[in-house]
Amino acid sequence: MRGGLRWLDVESVNRFDKDFIGCSAQQQKAVLGDIAYPMQAKPSMQPGVAFFKKMRDLTAIGFFTSKIGISELGYKGNAPGNWEGVPWMC
Repeated sequence: MRGGLRWLDVESVNRFDKDFIGCSAQQQKAVLGDIAYPMQAKPSMQPGVAFFKKMRDLTAIGFFTSKIGISELGYKGNAPGNWEGVPWMC
């Protein structure tokens, strides 16, 4: 995580002479736009792409394992059922 955050700062300094948090929202979006779409990213952006992908994955996992996220999925949980044995295959 720290490496990815450092990458954002270095990229922002190279482009805008400010660290990422010091950039305007438009400047931040420009940096993130270059790493958010892996198939469109330049090879030089690959460290940022990997970081963004990891953060996106962790955010989705965090949400969909929360109470709100589970209810959004409609997951009912494990429930006892009626066991009728293994279905026969034709």
